[in-house]
Amino acid sequence: MNLQNKKAAMAAVVWVILVIGILLILGLGGLFVFQQPEVQVPTEPLIPKLTPADITTCAEDAALTVTFAGRNAATGATSGGTVAYKVLDKLNNKWSDIAEVANGGTGRFAPFTKFQIMWMNESNSAATIGAIDEQTIACEQVRLNPLSGLYSNGSLTIEVYNKDSNPMSDCNDVGNNQTLGTSDEALLRVKLQTVDNAGFQHGGYLGIDYNSTQYTVVELREKGSSTALPTREKPDIFTSTGGYRTSKWYKVNPIIEVNEYNYDLMLKTTSTAGGDPTVGYNSSIMNFTFLAIAPFKNGDRGGAFELDVEDEINTATYLYAPQVGVCFA
Repeated sequence: MNLQNKKAAMAAVVWVILVIGILLILGLGGLFVFQQPEVQVPTEPLIPKLTPADITTCAEDAALTVTFAGRNAATGATSGGTVAYKVLDKLNNKWSDIAEVANGGTGRFAPFTKFQIMWMNESNSAATIGAIDEQTIACEQVRLNPLSGLYSNGSLTIEVYNKDSNPMSDCNDVGNNQTLGTSDEALLRVKLQTVDNAGFQHGGYLGIDYNSTQYTVVELREKGSSTALPTREKPDIFTSTGGYRTSKWYKVNPIIEVNEYNYDLMLKTTSTAGGDPTVGYNSSIMNFTFLAIAPFKNGDRGGAFELDVEDEINTATYLYAPQVGVCFA
């Protein structure tokens, strides 16, 4: 083979080697470059989901219109009167000073403001008994209504029945006066009832005023129970007539609409509980007085919103106080 042919053969070999090298490089490169590990695509977004409880801010310039709308729980009618409220300072965990607004009035407040509200603003002579609750507004215009509802007071019937289930509310109806003798006892029924669309939503205290020299036991109990209801000291707004008399005050449940609320009255005597019922307020008469629990601002505790039958200066929180007297033979 001459020199020229040798050079041509060598050149062909070089090209073959170059082509094979390029192919090898491309093949191995595919193994190391193009075969990337499989990436798992998340099925849920990486941004955490927020629930309403997680959202603590609204728009920076948000200010909500809040309406304070007291209404009757039975009829839905407006309750009238005024509304007292406080706003919670969350940073210092302290309630603001008391503000007032007419029922149905409005105010502008930041989102998530927490209120303590006294509906009817401790009006002790209004036709509607007030209420106290706490509410927090969210990121929207809101209309606040009493959580427990408000009721007109209507009127309250207190009726005591003798052992024969006859009413004893008329002392002159001597035939129905329960007979009690020395070391005697009687279990009588006491009924409390108001009228349609009315109520005493906080309950109250039923006071029993009697001759302390004649009885060893005077207990008001839940129907069928042998345990007396919770008691309190005599309210300062009540005065017994006669030094021989005393009174006991028993906590009774809310009285709503025309439902009957019946209690047992256990009496035990030490001496004859009789007397002349025509004399009037004499030793034989046992008087029952109802005092409604209603809201008030306690000035001794920084204007705290509280519930009771009288306030810190011994004024009735609600002036309606029905009474009935029963007599014994």
